[in-house]
This record gives sequence, structure tokens and C-alpha cells, in this order.
Amino acid sequence: KVLRATAPLSDGRDIQTFSFSKRTITLAPGLVSNLGPRFFFVEDGIVKLYNVHARNNYRAEKKDFAGLAWACKQEILDQDFFGQPSDIEFVDVDKRGDSTSVVTYGLDDLLPFLLEPPEETIARFVKCYRKVLEEGLAKPKARRKPKDRPTDQLDLGL
Repeated sequence: KVLRATAPLSDGRDIQTFSFSKRTITLAPGLVSNLGPRFFFVEDGIVKLYNVHARNNYRAEKKDFAGLAWACKQEILDQDFFGQPSDIEFVDVDKRGDSTSVVTYGLDDLLPFLLEPPEETIARFVKCYRKVLEEGLAKPKARRKPKDRPTDQLDLGL
């Protein structure tokens, strides 16, 4: 469903794509997180980080995308691609129900939706996260066993 919804976005575009390894960023001493898309592309001389958000349940809002866009700009675009024209292409795929909607955002679309300076959001997150860890308030999520898969799989001989 996601591929069918996003594939038409590439029609008529002249782009070059490149693999991109996620970056480890330090949120606070002793607390790191991975950040970054799996690839970026260059279109009309502009470097664009690419991210697809495709969920059924939790729907990120523009303010959520704005925080991620800010982090990608600060930690990746401004450092790895310093001085080059750059942007992001965030694709929000709503695959609930029978119809699928696709909305694409760039930096100019998202950064106005930051509700507070991102450093304050990160500091609050770190404080809460540490409290949860110290007080043992969270347990690892119980994983459901995968459903039985059919045994008559197609052998492609690869």
C-alpha cells in the first residue's frame, strides 16, 4: 500500500539517489539516538534527505515532523552538506481504511510548526526518560509471536 502510494511521487523527476548511514547523536551525556534517513537524493542541485512516515495507528503531527526536520537540518544537512543547497522531503502516508492519502513536506513547510525551541523539548525528554529508567517505570514491550507463514513459499532460486 505504501509503495503504491509513494511511487507516483517519482514520476517525471530527474534525481540521483545515494545511500546514507544513520548518524548517532548525543541527546545528553550517556544518552544517544540514531538519526537519519536511509538515503538522500539530489534534484536540481539541491540535496534532499528523504523520510517516509507510514503508520496505521499513531499519526505524527506537523509539530512532530518539525522537530525531526530541525534535527536533520542541524545534525546532517548543516554538517555533512555544509554550504550546499539542501532540504528534506518528508512523505506522510496515511494508510488507514480503503483510501491512502500522501502529503509531502519540506523544511519551509515544517519549521514554522515548532512549538518551542527544540533544545527545550530534548531537555524535557531526557529528564523524563531518565526518571523512567531510574524508577523502573517501563518494561520492554512484549512482542507478539509472528503468525504462521504458509509453507508453500515461492522459491526464486536466489
